[in-house]
Amino acid sequence: MTPDHTLAIDNLVAHRGFAARYLENTHTAVAAAIACGARFVEIDIQLSHDRIPVLYHDRTLEKLARLPGTIGDLSYRQLTRTALTIDSDGTRPATRDRIWGLAELVPLIQAHREVTVFVELKRVSMLQFGMPEIVDRVLELLAPIREQCVIISFASDALRYARSRGATRIGWVMEPWDDAMLGMAHALAPDFLFTDHAIIPASAIPLPAAPWQWALYEIGSLELARTWHARGAQLLETFRIGELIAALKG
Repeated sequence: MTPDHTLAIDNLVAHRGFAARYLENTHTAVAAAIACGARFVEIDIQLSHDRIPVLYHDRTLEKLARLPGTIGDLSYRQLTRTALTIDSDGTRPATRDRIWGLAELVPLIQAHREVTVFVELKRVSMLQFGMPEIVDRVLELLAPIREQCVIISFASDALRYARSRGATRIGWVMEPWDDAMLGMAHALAPDFLFTDHAIIPASAIPLPAAPWQWALYEIGSLELARTWHARGAQLLETFRIGELIAALKG
């Protein structure tokens, strides 16, 4: 049977929500992505000082919160009262929001059973609090939406532990691309394998058949999404989810 390389909305993943228009990893950005029609959303999780999962990507608070230190330095109460700001860059107006707790996102996902959430566990929290701590804390909060979630990470040991603790699906973020890493991927046998499209060598195009689904980032245009989908990627992560969906529909 000839593979179907027609790009569809179900092939697109909202990378940190609708991050091209709203502050990334916020309830606002995730809700906006879902409202645009996204069926897959990716978020990043770290632990507060009192070990409560919050949505945040960067290692430090400097860029978005304009504060010194890290997520793990502040309590949950302090973090959820911390303003996030992005200045106007010519493509969007200045935007303000706040840091959100993972528990605050669960009702939104519960209300949209058609949506799958990729939950990335950040290594900065594993280094600060220990890998089991972040995995257990996150899985506990995700229990009501467990079947809608995929636990993802660069840390393969965290994924093995998550699987042993009841995670139904896992996704490994692989970097760099080489034979050793591909061997590790086959040993881990994730449901999804994420990687940066920019590091894939010409010798691996089209993408090799694998027991997982390929998920590539960061895809900034519909043309690039179609190109990599035709090369074998089932999922394409994009900050511009609303714009790509609108272009597909148009």
